[in-house]
Amino acid sequence: MSDRTLRVAHVTEAPLGGVLTYLQELIPLQLEDARIASIEVLAPEVNVKALSSIESDRIKLRSFAHSRGSLLGLLRLALATIRVVRQSRPDILHIHSTVAGALVRCCLLVVPGRPKIIYCPHSWAFAREGSRLKNGAIAAIERLLVRVTDRIICVSNCEKTDAIAWGIPSPKCVVIENGIKSLTPPTTIDGYGSSAYRRRKKILFVGRFDRQKGFDVFAEIMKELQDSEGIAIGDFIVNRAETIEIPSNVTTLGWRSREEVEEIYSTADLLLMPSRWEGLPLTALEAMRAGVPIFASRAGGLKDVVVDGVTGRLFDLGSVKSIADLIRATDEETLREFGKSGRAHFLERYRADLMSKKIMDLYLEMLP
Repeated sequence: MSDRTLRVAHVTEAPLGGVLTYLQELIPLQLEDARIASIEVLAPEVNVKALSSIESDRIKLRSFAHSRGSLLGLLRLALATIRVVRQSRPDILHIHSTVAGALVRCCLLVVPGRPKIIYCPHSWAFAREGSRLKNGAIAAIERLLVRVTDRIICVSNCEKTDAIAWGIPSPKCVVIENGIKSLTPPTTIDGYGSSAYRRRKKILFVGRFDRQKGFDVFAEIMKELQDSEGIAIGDFIVNRAETIEIPSNVTTLGWRSREEVEEIYSTADLLLMPSRWEGLPLTALEAMRAGVPIFASRAGGLKDVVVDGVTGRLFDLGSVKSIADLIRATDEETLREFGKSGRAHFLERYRADLMSKKIMDLYLEMLP
């Protein structure tokens, strides 16, 4: 393309969570790039406070009132997106998450002069739990919408493999793994998160207390590990009515700021991630950055992030006792080595600047 600068618009329907964190990591780096003239962000109102901390005269925030499952909220998103396209005429429309991806691309079928469209599902909906019929229907919609999609960003190799398996054309997909900014861990004793080892392992859970993240499995594992201490950061968002008995050796802290979570990582012996499906969770990258070992299920991008026996351990969901035994059998020296290796793996592969550069290269590739 020529030396002209780019106008970029990011659109998401996802409230809080991983997509918001992704945008908080990506957008400041994009604003440092002189080749980007302006960035617009269209997101639910609940995300505005976090995004408002990004200071630049080249960013414009637009919001809409929305809650998950609200048809009126989806209509507001559709109309707001059309306004962005018509008024601001972005060169790149970067869409995040399944709901926004489907809705916005459908709308643009009838909008003339559409921009180049880059879609990032942040975990395919058809690769989650559900009936074969339901997942097949979702995949069929995704295949149709590929026709108005210039590129699909898969956040892990596993996500691209799933896409191809369900009939998404491989040439449309590009793997750009998630990244977060590099920070010096709060404590750097031997490169391991804990400042001192303890007889009781401190086991951390970070995320929504829902079925996807396997909070129920975490609770059952902690019942087995009465000689360990559990810390759970997060809360119920989906299925608030679901009853999960939280063991007496688990302390729940609710949602905390990213800065607070970084401090808590420095006290943890390991992060436990018994997820049922994932894209490439930023929580895992935050743990590796802090030098904290990860014990995770073989779900989605976790298979890419965690190098089994090097940066942590991978396990199959099924036997809670076998997972607990795996944790119990891992000694302090091994955890220390996992933490060192995880920190090195993060610096080599999962930095935000690497992610941002690859996305910018993709933008440029899309334009004449």
